[in-house]
Amino acid sequence: MVIPCISNTLVFASLEPSVVLSHKLIVFPLQEVSSLALVQSRIHEFWSRSFASSMKDDLNDSPSDCFETFPFPTALLDSAASEPATDNAQAATRQRLETIGERCHQFRAQLMVANNDGLTSTYNRFHDPSETSSGLLELRNLHGEMDQAVLNAYGWSDVLTQAIAANPHHTPCGFGLDYLDLEEDAQLPDALQDRIDAASCSSGMTAMPSISKASCRLTAPSPAAANSPGATAGPMPSATTCLQGCLR
Repeated sequence: MVIPCISNTLVFASLEPSVVLSHKLIVFPLQEVSSLALVQSRIHEFWSRSFASSMKDDLNDSPSDCFETFPFPTALLDSAASEPATDNAQAATRQRLETIGERCHQFRAQLMVANNDGLTSTYNRFHDPSETSSGLLELRNLHGEMDQAVLNAYGWSDVLTQAIAANPHHTPCGFGLDYLDLEEDAQLPDALQDRIDAASCSSGMTAMPSISKASCRLTAPSPAAANSPGATAGPMPSATTCLQGCLR
């Protein structure tokens, strides 16, 4: 799997080993689709954005800061995968991540072919709040399902339960906005504008004429407390202490 060293989106692509790669790409030796589901999730994205540097507004990813410190779920550690599947729960977790990762990967590939778009164009549309085509909406839904599966893999299902109870009308993990740079006369769909206004009120932000802001971010544990992918995973902190009211 590869990503650009610098990009405004954190989008992973799976390539064949025979492909000659540019020096401006970061290569991750991950083959399982379950790993794609994990690193493509919002949980991993927030971790990376928290510890990476930036180039203007773009993410300047660093494997030593962002990937090597990232705590993999126990079910995806090498030690768990190599041992007999005596733990049915871990085997089920790996299978769920494999399933949603494969679904998202295949659908995204078919969508790009159908639209004659590459990854950059596809995810520019994915993050465009005015984009309402059925294909992009379905891709957002698949990303939401992937985020939910990853949270469950960490044993953080309590977050989903609490989020659904607090606001049953919204999917607890779904398409979210980090920021919007808008013209003053820009017209957004009513549902999107209501969500931005609600987020601004709940966070105490003052809305600016040209910039509206709505965030959906995870608060990550300290890197010093994290386990590397090859290390033995210690107990993960409760999700309620690692989320900051961002699941709406």
